Amino acid sequence: ADVKGIDGLSPEVRDRSQILANGLNWNTNVNGVGPDYPYVRNWPMESGAMFTEQDVKSLGKVCVIGKTVADQMFPNEDPIGQTLRIRNLPFRILGVLSPKGFSLFGSDEDDVVLIPYTSHMRRVSRQTNVSMIRIQAAEPENIASVKIAVEDLLTQRRRGREPDFNVRTQEELANAASANAKTMTGLLAGIAGLVAGYGLDALGLIPAVKRLWTPSFGLLSTGWCLLLLAAFYWMTELRGWTRWTQFFVIAGANSIALYCLSQLLKPWTAALWRSHLGQNIFFLAGPLWEPSLRGLAVGLTFWLVCWWLWRRKIFLRL
Repeated sequence: ADVKGIDGLSPEVRDRSQILANGLNWNTNVNGVGPDYPYVRNWPMESGAMFTEQDVKSLGKVCVIGKTVADQMFPNEDPIGQTLRIRNLPFRILGVLSPKGFSLFGSDEDDVVLIPYTSHMRRVSRQTNVSMIRIQAAEPENIASVKIAVEDLLTQRRRGREPDFNVRTQEELANAASANAKTMTGLLAGIAGLVAGYGLDALGLIPAVKRLWTPSFGLLSTGWCLLLLAAFYWMTELRGWTRWTQFFVIAGANSIALYCLSQLLKPWTAALWRSHLGQNIFFLAGPLWEPSLRGLAVGLTFWLVCWWLWRRKIFLRL
């Protein structure tokens, strides 16, 4: 009533629990939801019916189960009308959801028991807050306005307190899922490269030699690069940690200039540091750290050149 343009709404509380029925037991997702849940999720019933608003108000001990739960607990039987126990509480089965399959991340969506969210919060999990609220807009063109209205309403209900909620559209969730998939792909590819590279080197089949750029060294280099890329992508795109990234943005904006400087002026730059600050400047921490300090000083010098180019909007391109 407070937000116009909403066609369906379902609070949701999530948990996992052991369930008992028909002399069998199974560990599954037990989710507390509202009667609109199948409509909001576009998940029709295969048989039976969804529980009602009256069941929500009365903390009804009724449930709807997914196809996997039905197959595991009631093989070759009709589960509708039978009873399953959740934490020793009996719930009568009203319906079975149609098969949905696996999610993008490989979890079985049909491995679920749905009960009224009030029953979940008061009888099963004793949670005081819902995990999320799923909302169905009446028309696709209303999604943006409904999102803004929901954000405004929740902010108003917080009464000046710091917001502790996120409102996301299905498109935003899909983009987030795609970003997660990209991160996972980079992570797995990086691990595969490292396993292959170190494996070839350890078995003596192809030694990892940088000077010869052997296949095993190429796999190792690619593996580490992919792992770092996945880590930076996760931190910046998914977590939003961008304040510290300016250093890398400046270097990346002129990566060709940085490469040319490192290939052409690296010895001269190190010599320049020695001539101005003393021949032993890189040995301050001892001989063991001399290469690291020298590389750090030369790299900082080249980065400052890239920063100068970046400030003047000068970028080298192929």
